[in-house]
Amino acid sequence: MNRLRETGHFTAVSVTRPFEFEGQRKVDAADRMIAALEEAAHLVVVVEQVWNTVANTNQLFEIQKHCFLQRNACSTECCRIQ
Repeated sequence: MNRLRETGHFTAVSVTRPFEFEGQRKVDAADRMIAALEEAAHLVVVVEQVWNTVANTNQLFEIQKHCFLQRNACSTECCRIQ
């Protein structure tokens, strides 16, 4: 991803966090991965697992569309949906 960013490409990532019942170790690993992605990508969208519904998926697409259209206005943007 760093290589893409260095060559001028806009990089966007959408990830889901693990369910809390999957254990703290998995949640901590996901948080570390998300922090690394925030350093590498222009846009990181983090979706909590409880948000996996059609209505909220539409909201996610709207956020991604807005951030994509605004990509020239910001160098790093992190959208967290909870």
